[in-house]
Amino acid sequence: MTKIDNNTRGRKLLKFFAVTLILSAACFFSMLLLTMDGGQDGSIFGITIIFGIVPGLIIDILRAIIRFIRTRKPKTTLPKLNKETPKEISEFILYVMRKMGYRKKVRAEVQAELVAHFEDELECITAPQEREETVKELIENFGDPKLLGKLLRRAKKRCRPLWRKMAARSFQLIGLSFVCLLLYILWLTSGEPVARIDYVKVLNEKAPLSEDETLNAFPYIIKGIDALPELTEEKLKITRTTTIPESLPGMGQSFNSASEYTVSAWGEPYSELSDIHKQVIKEIIEDASEAFSWIEKAAAKPHFWQTYSYETSIFGMRTIDYKICQDIQYLSDFLFYSAYIKAEQGDFNSAFKDLLTCYKLGRLMMEGPKLLIEQLAGISLQGKSVEHIRNMLYKYNLTSYQLANLSERYTNINTGRDCSITFELSKITAYDGLQRTFTDGGFGGGISM
Repeated sequence: MTKIDNNTRGRKLLKFFAVTLILSAACFFSMLLLTMDGGQDGSIFGITIIFGIVPGLIIDILRAIIRFIRTRKPKTTLPKLNKETPKEISEFILYVMRKMGYRKKVRAEVQAELVAHFEDELECITAPQEREETVKELIENFGDPKLLGKLLRRAKKRCRPLWRKMAARSFQLIGLSFVCLLLYILWLTSGEPVARIDYVKVLNEKAPLSEDETLNAFPYIIKGIDALPELTEEKLKITRTTTIPESLPGMGQSFNSASEYTVSAWGEPYSELSDIHKQVIKEIIEDASEAFSWIEKAAAKPHFWQTYSYETSIFGMRTIDYKICQDIQYLSDFLFYSAYIKAEQGDFNSAFKDLLTCYKLGRLMMEGPKLLIEQLAGISLQGKSVEHIRNMLYKYNLTSYQLANLSERYTNINTGRDCSITFELSKITAYDGLQRTFTDGGFGGGISM
């Protein structure tokens, strides 16, 4: 019986490893097919091996080792029989218990019942020859021990309490749900997003506020940005955050703690800048006169809109260039410093003109259907303009005529303007993101993984 048991065990292990190999190969090729379209280089093959075949092999090998350990040794001890009990009965009961493979407590109960059954049958038989024939007959009457072990296992399972059955079915349901989830994820990953609507085209159709292109301030802003002077390396060092010894060698003696002193032209209050800083900024402002004329023309226009585009159709509107907002903020810094320089010279009319020009630009960026980032940039530009106007009013004593003139110009800019935040164009960007995220192409549909 031991020889038969070993042969059966070997066949089962061989079958188990064959199934494991087939499943691992299936996982490998499925992952390879799913990632063929997404990879541009050879790294996808390594990713497929790492996330496809290696985890499956590790899990299957661990399962095989655990199963081999469990089948290598008997799960139950030899039945405690009398010395006169034939060894064949003990081996038979042991083999049945091994094939039953259930909980230890249940196996002990079944083992005790089988031991009692054989002892009752052999109790009245004393002749050795007769006992040997009876043992063979009893074993033959029981039939196939492997089938007997399965039947005993099923019988004990049917006798389980209700709560045990419910717990077992619950765990089975959880396992089945997990398997279904994995299959569903594989199905989803096979899908591809299909962009059927060109939302950038829709955006460009809704963005214009007028059919007359001459009323658009955007082209003039672009010309103003292009007309900004190119700063020399020395001016760049001064106008950007840097230490004094690096930007102005030999001049650091006039500052306290020169090695730790940091100079930053843009964004710092004009009154807090050093004389060197102010001199460099004045030179830059003089060279930017052409850019200022274009910005004044842009601020005189009633509308602002731009033509949107993207670099690649794969990511759609997520690659739209919003650098224009940063460029306008950078350009406004020149006008702010220009206003302070003119105010120092006593030309308050021109100073407030530069600040109100920036305020108009911010108002244009907020008016009408705009992307949310453009509206927020316009709010920021307006806030900075108002802040600089307040600082100038606090610093200088202006006449009543100058104050009245400033108030009138500020009121005219805001009269009849609706600058409430709108999400009309921002919703279009969300729609484009949805169609490039949710999949309906290929085998799978749903969210693109």
